[in-house]
Amino acid sequence: MGLRFFRRVQVAPGIRLNLSRSGVSPSFGVRGARLTLGRSGLRTTAGLPGTGIHYTTVHKRSGSRRTTGTRKRADAARAKLHQGYFARLTTPKHERAFIDGCRACVAGREDEALAHFARADGQPDAAFMGGYLALKARKFDQAERMLRYAAEEHRRLGALARKYGVRPRAELLIIPQVRASVELGRAGAVLGLAEIHQLRGELREAIADLEKLRKLDPTCVLVRLSLAELLLEHKPDDTSSARRVVALSDGVQNESEAHAALLVFRGRALCTLGRPVLARDALTAALRRTRDRSPALLREARAERAKVYEALGNHARARADRERLRGDA
Repeated sequence: MGLRFFRRVQVAPGIRLNLSRSGVSPSFGVRGARLTLGRSGLRTTAGLPGTGIHYTTVHKRSGSRRTTGTRKRADAARAKLHQGYFARLTTPKHERAFIDGCRACVAGREDEALAHFARADGQPDAAFMGGYLALKARKFDQAERMLRYAAEEHRRLGALARKYGVRPRAELLIIPQVRASVELGRAGAVLGLAEIHQLRGELREAIADLEKLRKLDPTCVLVRLSLAELLLEHKPDDTSSARRVVALSDGVQNESEAHAALLVFRGRALCTLGRPVLARDALTAALRRTRDRSPALLREARAERAKVYEALGNHARARADRERLRGDA
């Protein structure tokens, strides 16, 4: 959300939760938003902040011919971004700004890249990429303007990037243990807007943004997880919010880091509703798989379960969980 196998889970249009472990494609940024310019989608990444683990999908190649073809396509893409004098004379101004922004991205010159993308008037691809750069720089007003434009013009997203052979992705922290890899698309733009509202403390607006994404794909685990977190953060002791979190997590199995985190939120919500037995079951399900799960998430689930065991009067089990937590510290 790691064995060396290749598996990718599609969780929403333009948002992928990646379950294979490998290297990281050239990118810039640390926490929060990070923009990656990959070569024709060779890999997508999502990681677990604080653990040093990155989960990456690497598309398989079979044989040297395919590898050679991939390199040729990558070289062609680079050539498109490095225009000669006469090519630039015939390239529209907004496209030159987009190209210059991409080149600055690859070089790691974030402020310069953002300035170029901001000059690419009427280009949703530039607005999307610039919006995430502005988000990373905590320029929230500019980020909101650019990502809102990208969301409104979502039907044109990707056209300019495809023309020049680049495939940008941004990474967003969903909760401290789960990071999402976001591609050009309406879902990615709206998810960025939700992040802006959350960072500003505008939780109601962030929830409204995520509800829009829920309409696009009600099964998206990342959106359900984000919503659950915000609902419990906005009104932690509110039974109405707790019931919504329980509904969001109905039927969830421990399939990935994100699913496990959603089970932890389900356990908290059930505690708020006075259902400790069901809360225990949800938290036990979150702990059932430890492989490929971050230690921080497992500790959080175990600490929550210890509280539930105390509420149930099962002090021996509560003590066992707390001893395990001390041993893992």
